[in-house]
Amino acid sequence: MKFLSVLVITALMIWTWSMINSEPAVSLETHAGIQSRLAGLIAETIKGKKPASSEVLIDNMWTETLDSTPGKTQVKAHFVYHYSESIDNAPVTSQISGEALLDLQPADSSGLEHWSMSGLKTTNDQVVFGQPMIITTGEGEATPAPPAEEHH
Repeated sequence: MKFLSVLVITALMIWTWSMINSEPAVSLETHAGIQSRLAGLIAETIKGKKPASSEVLIDNMWTETLDSTPGKTQVKAHFVYHYSESIDNAPVTSQISGEALLDLQPADSSGLEHWSMSGLKTTNDQVVFGQPMIITTGEGEATPAPPAEEHH
């Protein structure tokens, strides 16, 4: 029985050692490249669709390898970004989080990795008004709230 326990422990140690020292399916440099390019793509898209926006910032971004079977490698990129814009002369900040699914494309003669974005979805949109709005019932439009008085 002791011999069997030693054998199982040894097998587990060999397996964990091989897992730690094996090459990852997607290198750290590839993850960094995907994150960098996706951050630029998000900023370009916002500037293209909302030219009056400002302060486009990526708050958080990380990637994870999903599937790495031969012939199919997928990476999921998670992101949170925000941008500011002015609506009716009042500052508004929008924060959006989401994820993108990328598939590794077959190698070509360039020697570069090519990834295609097969899916993109936003999961949480949040809007913060820099100046509160007053909403009235009945007929009429929403108007900006008067500035709050400062107490000293």
